[in-house]
Amino acid sequence: MRYGENPHQQAAVYRLGAETGMPDVVSAKQLQGKELSYNNYLDLDAAWKLIKEFEAPACAIIKHSNPCGCAKGAACLTPT
Repeated sequence: MRYGENPHQQAAVYRLGAETGMPDVVSAKQLQGKELSYNNYLDLDAAWKLIKEFEAPACAIIKHSNPCGCAKGAACLTPT
């Protein structure tokens, strides 16, 4: 990880239950951008937990572990 909760802190990611084969944010592939920080992983985990609540495709917008927006349906799959 790039840094911990604050830029002067070191951080590490530990994955529990890797043997289950269930998808999680730690095993996700990052396509672009800077290496993720502790706060990025917290927001990703909150988004993942929220969208798992829906059976339809869903999108979550998270800021500091708080949902700022959420949508579900086929429109979540169509790029604009």
